[in-house]
Amino acid sequence: MPDQLEQASTRTRADLVTQKTRLIDQIQTIEAQLTSRRAAMQALRSECLAEGSSGYARYVEADAAYQAWRGRAASARRHLATELTRVKEQLALSHEVGYGERFHRLRGAVRHHRDVTLASGVEPEPADLALWAVLDEVWE
Repeated sequence: MPDQLEQASTRTRADLVTQKTRLIDQIQTIEAQLTSRRAAMQALRSECLAEGSSGYARYVEADAAYQAWRGRAASARRHLATELTRVKEQLALSHEVGYGERFHRLRGAVRHHRDVTLASGVEPEPADLALWAVLDEVWE
């Protein structure tokens, strides 16, 4: 049964994964809107040019609104991308911390096995000696 620290790490990691997915979805939505509105503006431009001078004024007004919206959308996308980078860094850190905790627990279990075996007077098997050698080499 996982201890409370491991459960808290798992819950936090799950929250980060959920947040990462949400941020990716939001970025993709903004990119789809940028593409769609860019195509709509290109179509409007062609339509307005066909109308002559009266169409030009309509296009200038629509383009000003589009450029303002585009700036806000690009800013939001940059903000979300920055947040996504932060979440990915936290995920990488939580991954490292999670493995560090697991290795710490494994080290304790191997030490306990060695202590119990030696205290009981049982002759260690070659596999036991190899495991303990790895413990001494890697963790000490």
